[in-house]
Amino acid sequence: MNLGRYQQGQTVTIGLAVVDANGDPASPITAPTAVITDADDSVVASLKLAMNGNSTAFALGVFLGINYSLGTYTVTYSYQSGAFSGSASDTFTVIPGGDPGGRVISLYAYDRPEARYVVAQLTSGLILQGRNPRL
Repeated sequence: MNLGRYQQGQTVTIGLAVVDANGDPASPITAPTAVITDADDSVVASLKLAMNGNSTAFALGVFLGINYSLGTYTVTYSYQSGAFSGSASDTFTVIPGGDPGGRVISLYAYDRPEARYVVAQLTSGLILQGRNPRL
């Protein structure tokens, strides 16, 4: 399934509903894993999914930072439910635009005699500082 188109700095939610061999909802033995690969089949990330509401649904938000260049990515899920080994896959595309640092989530401005300074934190965790010399 195609999860959509995203820009760098956005978050894509990957998720999985665990089923048994008959297609009925089932609880896995351990948390399902998700492996994200690029168009060249290089592994970009290998993640464990978290429960999303009940013991058969799993999801995780993935921040599309600098590791995600433009292109299509494949997410391959795998899990074990009893004797059944299940797998599934999704795709998403990173399109031009956005900022790999993400958006500003925290901002503080303070005045000094020489300028007004601004400190900002981005969703990637990056801290930026800037100044405006005019008061």
